[in-house]
Amino acid sequence: MKKYFLLLFFCLLIFNLSAQIIFNDNSSPSLLGVYYLDNCSFSDINGRINRRNWSDGHFSDIALHPDGRLFATTGATPTYYLVEIDVISKNILDTLAEVPGPAATSLLCGPSGIFYTGYGNMYSYKIGNEEMTFLGGVPGGILFGDLVFLNGALYGATGPPNSNSETPGAVYRFNLTDLSQSERVVVLPEDVFFLAMTVVWDEECKEQKIIGNDAVPGEFGRFTNTLYEVDLESGQITPLCEQIDFGTVSSERIWGLTSPDEFRTNCRLQLDLDVNDNSGRLIDHFLLDSLCTTVFPIADDDVRALSMDGPLDSIVVEVVGGIQHLGEEYLEVDSVPLFEVKGLGSTRLSLHNRGQAQLSDVEEAVHRVRFHIAAEQPLSGERKLFTRLYVNGEASDPAKSFIRANYDERPSAGEDAYVELCEYKARNLFNELGGAPRPTGRWEPAFFDQRMPNFFNSWHDPPGIYHYIVQEGGCVADTAEVEVVVFPDPNISATDDPLDKPIINICQGDSLVWDPTFEGGHSYNWGDIGSEEIIRAIKEEGHYSVEAYDSHNCHWFASAYINVLEEESVRTDEKILHCLAEPYQWQGQAVTRDTTICEVYPRVNGCDSTHCVTIDIQPPLVRNNSITSCNNRPITYNNVVYEQDTILCDTLLSAAGCDSLRCVQLIFYDRSESRRVEEICRGESVRIGGKLYSESGLYGDTVQLANGCDSFALTELVVHPTYEIHLDSTIKPGQEVAIGDQRFAFPGRWQVLLESREGCDSLVVLDLEVDSTSSVVDLAASAEYYAPTILSRAEGTTFTLFSRSNSAAGRIELLEIVNLWGQPVFRAENIPVGDPVQGWRPGLAESGLYLFRARMKAEGKEPQVLVGRLVVME
Repeated sequence: MKKYFLLLFFCLLIFNLSAQIIFNDNSSPSLLGVYYLDNCSFSDINGRINRRNWSDGHFSDIALHPDGRLFATTGATPTYYLVEIDVISKNILDTLAEVPGPAATSLLCGPSGIFYTGYGNMYSYKIGNEEMTFLGGVPGGILFGDLVFLNGALYGATGPPNSNSETPGAVYRFNLTDLSQSERVVVLPEDVFFLAMTVVWDEECKEQKIIGNDAVPGEFGRFTNTLYEVDLESGQITPLCEQIDFGTVSSERIWGLTSPDEFRTNCRLQLDLDVNDNSGRLIDHFLLDSLCTTVFPIADDDVRALSMDGPLDSIVVEVVGGIQHLGEEYLEVDSVPLFEVKGLGSTRLSLHNRGQAQLSDVEEAVHRVRFHIAAEQPLSGERKLFTRLYVNGEASDPAKSFIRANYDERPSAGEDAYVELCEYKARNLFNELGGAPRPTGRWEPAFFDQRMPNFFNSWHDPPGIYHYIVQEGGCVADTAEVEVVVFPDPNISATDDPLDKPIINICQGDSLVWDPTFEGGHSYNWGDIGSEEIIRAIKEEGHYSVEAYDSHNCHWFASAYINVLEEESVRTDEKILHCLAEPYQWQGQAVTRDTTICEVYPRVNGCDSTHCVTIDIQPPLVRNNSITSCNNRPITYNNVVYEQDTILCDTLLSAAGCDSLRCVQLIFYDRSESRRVEEICRGESVRIGGKLYSESGLYGDTVQLANGCDSFALTELVVHPTYEIHLDSTIKPGQEVAIGDQRFAFPGRWQVLLESREGCDSLVVLDLEVDSTSSVVDLAASAEYYAPTILSRAEGTTFTLFSRSNSAAGRIELLEIVNLWGQPVFRAENIPVGDPVQGWRPGLAESGLYLFRARMKAEGKEPQVLVGRLVVME
């Protein structure tokens, strides 16, 4: 593990690398970490300095199980629970039992797997029989300082966790047969109370030693923790690591300690299959959860072997539990030339030292061992393997491998998601995936910050489509798509930079107009002055901040400090009118359009004087008029007679002194006539000259054109005939009657509109009968077939026929669906019974009642026709 903090300490004893203590504090959520007694440093579990969401608040104590799992007590008065912790996800994995109240401040699991817990009373609990057994009242007050096993005896620390109590803290050796006969072996100093205890081995591995923790309040509500060694023979306690302060990680007290050394029987020889414990087992163990895989390693990458002395004899790997296919689950190893291999292809593999292998060669050898499942149909379940080192004739404790093979599931990347974010925000996209995605996937494209691999950060990651891809073992990859939409910053600041908090200088008498409004914005508030006025002309010095919410509920904020200078700014204005006949000259530049030109004259005080000239260019004023003549009659204008189109203009002087122009256009029009043809169907009418006509003929009318002249319009009206035809027909089942492009096979009266080439519709009324003596069956009465009667367009349901038994299986020779007008909406031939793919999906069909006809053919049976109704809903 990476060490994040090195602490000031002094150690009176030196512990070997195995002297590691797992701890939790009493913050909510709890911090879970590891102490290293060799240098009094600590780190968070799995190297994550981040208190994740432990459920149900803090843990009152923690304890290791012999198989490496971590358990805890948690809750609040009067209800506490014994729970299992998943150290990878940092959540409660399972709740085992409720501990009788009012609290459960101590927890221990013995070598046999029995838990001991309690507060004023003590209880035992065994996972196998799920029984909570009352052992009796705790002597010496309350059981507040944890429990440990040492040399087969159970010890515990009692006493309240405060210095105001008159009852001193103590360590008891408990008599589990009769707690009232327990013996007090150590009385703690009056200013020391143990909140937690555990057992570790010393550097020579000759004996186990009890370690206790005391927490003392300091400045600003913080606590410092001190670890002590307890000498049961002398009754003395000795500080090991003093004044341990978590710094910025936590300001709380240690409430629980546990250690892998509680279960070790041979500390001189150790084999750890996962040194950093990132697979979730905390006692030299290795846990592997995998889908589809058939060949498994038995250790993580960070294997470590430790021996105090003696030459390496051998490595023995044995499958001790979970075998499901005898002869088809075995051990194998590849290329270990320093060892003689025995037991290949069996459940017990031995690697014997040929004479040159050292302890450092154990890592490489163990890395090459594989557990192989070669069954044709592998079964899911956990397999347990023991690995032991033999050095100088001595065996290590078994290092355990837990192989969880799962062939009943496939890796899931979860369900697609749509995420909306405000700019400058981040989101854990893994939490947005629906379902239960595997946590071992990858993102494509990858996110900018690899330290937080699931977080989309709008500062660095562009919006768009992100794919979460999961693939494990031999499984096919699964992908979930997350669309991320980022709502941009509307920039409500007083400057162009939305992140800037500027100092803005204005002169006395001037004002700063700050308009933070934007489309979709609401709930504006000027925070410093408590005003909801949207637009302000700021004249007074001070700090101003504004916040707003948009329609996406994004919160936007900006601020500025307005500094009013001592002097005023001065501005003078001048206006010049100039005709367009020639350009206006301004400081050697030609001005040909309206403009305002300002010159700034700096002053010593920083408030400038400004002189502005507004130049107004006056274009020639043109006044236009027109005189029209119909039928080419002459026009007399200013005593002159004109007979053709002419434009006459006069030049005048405007009030501004610029020339203006007055023009008159003379326009002559010929007599206008028009003729058009209008076609309608019988029963329709058309308006001509303000009247309605419905009979063929010629009709004239005089209309006024847009130019004011009259025009004679002649309209020829043509009326096309329409027809109504009645047909009677009788057919046999399976036959059809075709009218136009429609076919009818159902009995009833059907109406068909046929369009003529002139576009007029004729009505054909068909009275159709089907000979009932043939094989026509209403589907509701059929004993062999059924079909859905209600289809939902929103859910995408499909209409087809299904068989009630195998004997009715066969094919649908013809499936037709029509609306109540007899218009066909679906037709399919030769499709299998029960095949929803080739059936009818309503899609964009209108809601309502429809009729269907299906000609069925089953092997060995006469063809039959099934008819019925179905309803399409939204």
